Amino acid sequence: MGTWPCKPRVLVTNDDGIHAPGLLQLVEALVQTNAVQVFVCAPEREASASSHGVCTAVKMRVAPTVVPGTRKAVKVWGRPADTVMLALTSPLFDEDETVMRNGQAETVSRSGFDLVVSGINRGDNCGLHVVYSGTVAGAREAACKESGPAIALSLDSYSRVASYGDAASAALPLLLAAANSDKSVWKSTECVLNVNIPNCPFELMKGYMLTFQGRHCYKATWSAMEVEETDDETGERVMYVVNTSGALRGDSTVYSDSWAVQQGWVSLTPLALHSCYTRILTATNEAASVRRPPASAVESDVKAGSSWKMGSSNAAKALEASLQVAVCARNLQVLS
Repeated sequence: MGTWPCKPRVLVTNDDGIHAPGLLQLVEALVQTNAVQVFVCAPEREASASSHGVCTAVKMRVAPTVVPGTRKAVKVWGRPADTVMLALTSPLFDEDETVMRNGQAETVSRSGFDLVVSGINRGDNCGLHVVYSGTVAGAREAACKESGPAIALSLDSYSRVASYGDAASAALPLLLAAANSDKSVWKSTECVLNVNIPNCPFELMKGYMLTFQGRHCYKATWSAMEVEETDDETGERVMYVVNTSGALRGDSTVYSDSWAVQQGWVSLTPLALHSCYTRILTATNEAASVRRPPASAVESDVKAGSSWKMGSSNAAKALEASLQVAVCARNLQVLS
């Protein structure tokens, strides 16, 4: 039996699979706070680089599973966006909770989530990696459904034995602040917070830095397999090729997401659902020609490169600053 008010509900997903170490370490850290209720809905197996793909008009297998400390965990034979869509738009995670309120036991019906977090991903999602990322797509799907705070978490390491515990420690203050933040602000800005964490011990992380999305991206390297065969349906001769990560096109632009991570900062990049330059420029130009918008609509006290040391209060300030940037950007889009 819980107490009133009820604890925030947090949904966790990822693209590395429901039993990946990044997700398990994140869930463990959240559960240990005893400040939130944790639910998991994630792909049954790895779905990396699946972007925002979803399954339509096909049967998707869904099964309960065990993730220690969670109120409920479900594995889905689908992609990250599928899992979040399922969790947010079906009654799968609805429940009645008995709480003590004013000394009396009371049953409260609960649905939806106060925070959707995707990760902790194996490998960074800086720069153009966000286009391909299933991890970012999981958080983006939550923003698409206007569910409230949506955060993607990635660790700058492709090792399966990397220090996900340190990454979880860095992310935890942000997540707790987000779970207790004003959901209406997140809904109005249509914002996804993309967080990239350096691969180093927690005590060596410099703090949180507000960044912009850079051009960091791996190039493809194609290798052809020697096997050739005849396609049974078409009769054509076919061969197989394999796409493996090639050279990295890095981005060392100061205050970009990848630059900040390489400098030892936890990078916070607010991403918008709308990425149309025309919409932003048209609205800005019309606002400038018709009337000067209020300063609060287009100006912000923070900018790329603003930074805060580690700590719960500073994490809350960094989160608030990220939302402030999103609000200002959103206002530029809708001014007329």
